[in-house]
Amino acid sequence: MTQVGYSDGDDAFFYQYTHEMGFFEYLSWRYQTWVGRMSGEAMVYIAFSLGIWFWRIVNAMMLVLLPCGVLKLAEKAAGIRTKNFLPGESVAVVSGYLLMAIMTVGYAAIWINGSIFYTWSFTCGIWALVPVADIVFDTGDGGSGDHNTWHFFLFHSLRSSRKYVDRTDGGGACDV
Repeated sequence: MTQVGYSDGDDAFFYQYTHEMGFFEYLSWRYQTWVGRMSGEAMVYIAFSLGIWFWRIVNAMMLVLLPCGVLKLAEKAAGIRTKNFLPGESVAVVSGYLLMAIMTVGYAAIWINGSIFYTWSFTCGIWALVPVADIVFDTGDGGSGDHNTWHFFLFHSLRSSRKYVDRTDGGGACDV
């Protein structure tokens, strides 16, 4: 058995600055010195301010909601019409985390900063696509799911808030 080293990644760095600066001061500093991912930066500040238990609870929810959202999109794309939770399929998808290398999971799920920018953002994006999948995969038989107006507006507001210009290289990257 090999020994796996642990790194706190950027967490110690962000923890220090979120405790030395006010909310808007921190956001301004991050925008001016690195990136324009203000929604993610705001969540980093909030998570470090509220403490590790806030992050643990939300992160656990996101780690479960991510594969469940992928499963939901796959159901819609395959034309499976169900309103029920599929426990067996969901457990199978969630257990896929066990097949990943520890460092892969670490970067996106165990580090506070990485989980917020990558896992949480991707999870929200997947679930924002669910109402779009209702529209795209609608067969006209009335069974494609809910067409809630608030889902549509939520999707567009999330999509709009994801775009930013990376101030470090001047490129037009999209924050996922």
